[in-house]
Amino acid sequence: ISKYTAAALAKGIKDKSGATLGVGITGVAGPASSEGKPVGTVYISLYDGTRFWIRGLSLGQDKTRDFIRQYAVNTALDLVRRYVSFFPEIMDGACDFSDLSVIYNQPSSKISYLKQSKSK
Repeated sequence: ISKYTAAALAKGIKDKSGATLGVGITGVAGPASSEGKPVGTVYISLYDGTRFWIRGLSLGQDKTRDFIRQYAVNTALDLVRRYVSFFPEIMDGACDFSDLSVIYNQPSSKISYLKQSKSK
């Protein structure tokens, strides 16, 4: 349950399926904490073959399992919608696979966004 796991899931599904985009979701929906992470901790990643966009959610331990799962799915679909609608060149929060260590350095918060300048 980490930002790296979400990124690896997104990359794996995109690479295996041949799809244009891969989405990975990992987290703790409850009823109890897992791997030292509290209920409501969720990481979502979108991968386009070059860059990742990762969102970290801390939804709170008072939410139901169904709420957490639905919120995570809605957030993932919104990330895909933003990618398709706004084009990846102007979406904030991209990082590439060559430097996934940047993921580890990002703080988790209520809803956090992974930000890194784009370099080619």
